[in-house]
Amino acid sequence: AGVRGISLFLVPKFLVNDDGTLGERNGVTTASIEHKMGIKGSATCVLNFDEATGYLVGAENRGLPAMFKMMNLERIAVGIQGLGVAEVAYQNALEYARERTQSKAPAPRPDDSKAADPIIYQPDIKRKLLKI
Repeated sequence: AGVRGISLFLVPKFLVNDDGTLGERNGVTTASIEHKMGIKGSATCVLNFDEATGYLVGAENRGLPAMFKMMNLERIAVGIQGLGVAEVAYQNALEYARERTQSKAPAPRPDDSKAADPIIYQPDIKRKLLKI
């Protein structure tokens, strides 16, 4: 069936009883958690669906069009998220350059009485921070 045979399922962590209360735990378990460089607030993991109960969402074999519809909205969110991550990385680099001292900066020096200056006064560091 290829991609034309993909369906969309909802697999809850807990099953719901007929009276609407939470029932027993469904057969979904976490196999492993991915260790990633960024976006640590958004967990990524491998799931096992052993003996799990799932519910078909939408029509059978129509999962791929539903996924693409969802992805159209997510593209904007991912772009904004990337911009936010880049901004935080820049702010962290700037703060580090203001705090880290190493050797004397070329003239004019910010403070001749100290043995070393913050690296933000080094021309190459300034250039790199301005190009980000």
